[in-house]
Amino acid sequence: MLDVLFDDLKLSDYGICLTERPVIPVAVREVKHYDGIDSRDGSLTEFGGFKDRLFKLDCNLLEDMPIKALIRRFRGALLSKRLPKLVLTDDPEFYYIVKDIKMGNVENEYYLKGSFTIAVTLDPFDYSKDKVVKEKDPGNANVINVTNSGTYHALPIITVGGTGEITIRTNNNYPITLSDMNGKVVIDCEAKHYYDPERDSGRNVKLYTKKFPVLEPGTNKIQASGSVTEFKVEFKERWL
Repeated sequence: MLDVLFDDLKLSDYGICLTERPVIPVAVREVKHYDGIDSRDGSLTEFGGFKDRLFKLDCNLLEDMPIKALIRRFRGALLSKRLPKLVLTDDPEFYYIVKDIKMGNVENEYYLKGSFTIAVTLDPFDYSKDKVVKEKDPGNANVINVTNSGTYHALPIITVGGTGEITIRTNNNYPITLSDMNGKVVIDCEAKHYYDPERDSGRNVKLYTKKFPVLEPGTNKIQASGSVTEFKVEFKERWL
């Protein structure tokens, strides 16, 4: 039987089952068209990012005990979740990131039975369950070659250790320059943030870049120059 998990919260643990498998929408890109610009033929088209996805879970609850107390416990556990991972048990190798949850009123015609709907907002992507982790290539301490098997660019977390000034370049795009290095720094390209994982002195290191790197689908080359003692990249593959 199909089940749904919000992190470690499983619907079936509360006696809840789905009335049907939910249809999770395909991500849709934001596209704008501007007409009548400088007497040009046709419209000017602007491509934005992909939109969040909304869908619903239609649920039934049938128990051999009064359900109101059970519903209160379930509602409290569900609505306290912050950005949980949603997994469908018939597709366990992928998960979705939930951005919002709204639980509808419970319609219980009978003392031991109820039905309700959970409205879910997801971010635009499907994520591979296993995170990709790659350290520096043997024989070439300052290069990492990594494959992004997803269908959309990934936002890496780069860990680098060393001293002095270190420059990191991904696919020959805009470099990241770290100055005054003396230890280890983690660069989170999704959060656009960097920090020292071992001591609260990461801000003593200065980071300069025009743009944080992404890993395109396919093969990517990440190269560091300078006095590098440690070099690692990890990321979640994203699928449209």
